[in-house]
Amino acid sequence: METSAAKPTPSQKFKDPFTSKTVLIPTRIDKKTDERFVLWEDIQATFENASYITNNGEVVLFMVDDNLNQ
Repeated sequence: METSAAKPTPSQKFKDPFTSKTVLIPTRIDKKTDERFVLWEDIQATFENASYITNNGEVVLFMVDDNLNQ
């Protein structure tokens, strides 16, 4: 009998700069574009004192809507 492995939940890796601990945060799907993203609120719930995020030393900008509102 074959057993199928469960598909992993699509997620994004984030690394705590103080502890070097890596955490996977599940992504959501943008209903307009079908692209995956992580909400800032989900990042803050995982990293209590987060005020911004970086990728390779560059600040990652927040997603905005068509009116440039966060």
